[in-house]
Amino acid sequence: MKKSLILLFLFIGIISCQENKPKGVWLKIKNKALTKKNGFTYYSMNSIMDFNKFERTNLLLTKDSIKYFEVNFKEKTISKKGGINNFGFKLYGKDSLEIYYEEDNLTEVFIPIYLNKKILLNKRQIVESLINREFYSANGDLKLNFSESFSNENSFEYGIKNERILKTQYLNNNESTGFWYIGEKDRNFFLILNFNFFEESVYHIETFDKDEIKLKGINTKGISDKITNLKTSL
Repeated sequence: MKKSLILLFLFIGIISCQENKPKGVWLKIKNKALTKKNGFTYYSMNSIMDFNKFERTNLLLTKDSIKYFEVNFKEKTISKKGGINNFGFKLYGKDSLEIYYEEDNLTEVFIPIYLNKKILLNKRQIVESLINREFYSANGDLKLNFSESFSNENSFEYGIKNERILKTQYLNNNESTGFWYIGEKDRNFFLILNFNFFEESVYHIETFDKDEIKLKGINTKGISDKITNLKTSL
């Protein structure tokens, strides 16, 4: 009986340790201050932490921008591979992951994503299928025009051009200008919409047809939360 109890506690301990280890792929959805000090250093959004391959990428950037990292699960720290700086992290069950940067007074917040919607197209084909076309969404409340022209909003910061101009017309005939781009991770594709150069909304492309695209919102709010598909006609 005593031996059985010891084995049970060991088993529970092993399971608990496993639950405290982030697994799979995680997408950053938010930056926030680490402490109540004024201000924090802003890190780019839509970063992906892949704990299967121990690599960090960004949906906006090209594949050659991959950065590799190491994890000390015992100390609960993450560091750049071969780097000397360690950053603490905390896992909140299977729901969210936070990484802490004390020097920058920054907390990065990640949520898990599941790469289970592979599409038999490449990124170029998807981009070309959207360029210079209009789509309706949110039950006709939105009309989106995917321009071919590049936005200059972040081209200086990143040194590349991936963001193209997005023009949005609302039900009340108001219009806004932002940008759009396609991100890729392991043949799963993500549509990023920015309606006004402030907040980016991230959608996982579930199916992609010429006249209808089905989307799953990952990081959305407000009107962007209503977008579940894009159609060429109402």
